Amino acid sequence: MTPFNTETSISPEESNYYGHYPYEIEDNYFSQENLSTKPGEYRQTTVAVDSFSPNAWGLYNMHGNVSEWVWDYYAGPQLLDRLLTEHPEVDFVQLQINYADWNDPNVSSRANYEVARKHGKSITVMEPVKGGKLANPPAAVKKLFQEYAPDMSPASWAIRFVASLDGIITVLSGMSSVEQMEDNLSYMKNFQPLNEEEQKIIRQAQKILGSPAEIPCTACHYCTDGCPKQIQIPDIFAAANLQIGNRQATQAKERYASISEGHRATDCIGCKQCERACPQHLKITDYLKQCSEIFGA
Repeated sequence: MTPFNTETSISPEESNYYGHYPYEIEDNYFSQENLSTKPGEYRQTTVAVDSFSPNAWGLYNMHGNVSEWVWDYYAGPQLLDRLLTEHPEVDFVQLQINYADWNDPNVSSRANYEVARKHGKSITVMEPVKGGKLANPPAAVKKLFQEYAPDMSPASWAIRFVASLDGIITVLSGMSSVEQMEDNLSYMKNFQPLNEEEQKIIRQAQKILGSPAEIPCTACHYCTDGCPKQIQIPDIFAAANLQIGNRQATQAKERYASISEGHRATDCIGCKQCERACPQHLKITDYLKQCSEIFGA
């Protein structure tokens, strides 16, 4: 198995891409003589489909030659407005949008969405189920959904909320099982936007979710890769949120107890490597102190 049909590397003579930045350049930043492919031409435009050789199955352009540019964006609306003003060539934006974060000033889902649409940009949505939290929301939210549509999953409400917004071209649902995929297909194959009554129910759910001060972690795990103590930050926060948001104290303690000793909240040394890596810019060390107080170990 190789990363490309050209085997272990690919050059600008074999594909149309940002040739100044060849494969594995980051791993060999200080020793570029180790690169299989050296930096080369950056054409800054697409080329004819048959400009390069096809792969073994006769397919062209399996790498590169992309004509759309996207920003994977995590900051606030003011910067997004400035960037889109200065760079109108951007084709679409990837934003974190879900009904729980819609009015959250720390995430700015709604504000970022409105800025992108003001600039006429299409949107790809990440975290529509908020790292899985909206697939298992608090009991009061589940009750709202089940009373209206007993056969619809909580995740379907979350995904349909974002898919109903104007300008959405892709929703990255984050499926992790065949069952979840089948659930997605059940309501997206013949998609129906949320009706007025369903929108009202979502607003009620937002009010419920807005009351507890849950830790707004999406379990992306960017924070754990470089942690010197290998602290299981998303798992710790998930356990704490069971108590903070769902009032499930017993389940919260059981989940926290399942985290290996030596990798818990009390083991944090405060280096803040996690905060530098967090795309949400969370004050992770402060939240870990809060979790230490909740669980006491």
